[in-house]
Amino acid sequence: MFKMKPIFKSVLFVLSTIILTFSFLDEEKSLVKIFSDKYEENFNQLQTQLVVFKKATKSGHKTKVEKEYKNLRIAYKSLEPFLLYFDPDAVNKNLNGAPLLKLEENTPGINVLQPKGLQVMDELMGENLLNFKLLGKNVDELINKLKHLKVTLDPSSVTHRMVIELYQLNLIKLMTLEQSGFDTPGTLSGLEDSKVTFTTINQLIFPYLQQYSKLKKEVAALETIMKRGDELLENANDFNSFDRAEFLSKIVEPLFKQINIIHSKSGVEYYSEVSRLPRPYNEKAKNIFANNFLNPGFYSGVDPTQKDLIALGKTLFYDPVLSGNDKRACASCHAPEKGFTDGKETSIAYDFRGVLDRNAPTLLNSIFATDYFWDLRA
Repeated sequence: MFKMKPIFKSVLFVLSTIILTFSFLDEEKSLVKIFSDKYEENFNQLQTQLVVFKKATKSGHKTKVEKEYKNLRIAYKSLEPFLLYFDPDAVNKNLNGAPLLKLEENTPGINVLQPKGLQVMDELMGENLLNFKLLGKNVDELINKLKHLKVTLDPSSVTHRMVIELYQLNLIKLMTLEQSGFDTPGTLSGLEDSKVTFTTINQLIFPYLQQYSKLKKEVAALETIMKRGDELLENANDFNSFDRAEFLSKIVEPLFKQINIIHSKSGVEYYSEVSRLPRPYNEKAKNIFANNFLNPGFYSGVDPTQKDLIALGKTLFYDPVLSGNDKRACASCHAPEKGFTDGKETSIAYDFRGVLDRNAPTLLNSIFATDYFWDLRA
């Protein structure tokens, strides 16, 4: 019988390794191309629809504007999953942030910024009498911002880990901002938004799931939940009657848990393994409402588990020396036994003469906030 010499074995091993490596690289390139092509397609679709909507506002026909606004939301929600992951600041500040006044960051003095973006437009669309001029102005700002993003965003470096993170992040957004109606304060079209978001993120992750050949059972379980979610959303009648508790407990939470199971078994690295920067949420949490889901250290900028830091904070919280008159401490208006409020309709004035026009909000969960006071002035 012919016996293969050791040198031939070594050569064959090297050749097979090279072939497998190039096969893997080709596979990765193919996945990245699918992802990038979808991004490009959705980006162009949104840019086109913004122009169409702008023309509708110039026509002055309410019915036409309402129709094109629905198409605009579909186009935006098809792109938002990408933008939310790669440039969340652009989403929150320019494209789809809350319709509230904001303070410009890192500037001397106080510079109040007017709200802009789709949430502002949604409030305008909820009015009986549409302000076509203001709608057109907001569209112009969106068009300009997208031109900038077109140059700065590059999804071609996406990895398996990033796609999993993108999926998780948008599950959170779908449940917290879309299902609550926060994203659509005027039209309450969050249900339609959710349908688009859900379809888009499932389409994005599907090609990657097919690469985990050893996890067929886990992937099949995930796809079963996806299908149930599609059915629930498709059969939903309207925003007010939709059973969000069922969607959360039977779709969103199970999906979040299942994608984590796949992630842990796939061998794909975690964010914490490639970066020292903290994340807003725990990537290994089993569900969105887990006790360890949010990462306090991300929001506070310090390690909230340090005992010395906790002791210092407690001392300062009760020490009136921090106040201008040495008579008021944090605990004066935020008593722990009263839910970290003062229990009063309106708080006692700083100099103890009379009362303020507002009450003391609770400090519970305030570690997760970035702006403070009722008017968010600090």
